[in-house]
Amino acid sequence: MNPRKDIFSVFKEGGNRMTVKPSPQAWQRLEKRMETQKKRQHGRMILIAWLTSAVVIFVLIAAYWTVSKLLPPPANPQNQPVIQTVEPLDSLPQGNSLDTIQPNTLGN
Repeated sequence: MNPRKDIFSVFKEGGNRMTVKPSPQAWQRLEKRMETQKKRQHGRMILIAWLTSAVVIFVLIAAYWTVSKLLPPPANPQNQPVIQTVEPLDSLPQGNSLDTIQPNTLGN
């Protein structure tokens, strides 16, 4: 063997000289194995698709739950208008006017 030849060219030349042909039974066994592998791969792909879908759904539900727990509850859950009645200033009792209200003195 020529020391300058690389291993790829040695195998390439050897493959071209191959004259042995596999038997029909060998081809049938090979085809059966390949079909079995295709079925397994198809089953794995379906399993992976289902698992991926389940994980995505779980993550979406968990994210929704987390966000709903973090946000404060709405002030008016029924979405109805809030009506408050305010007394007019004229209805204050005698002696209580805005000028006589003293600021809060608790802090001083």
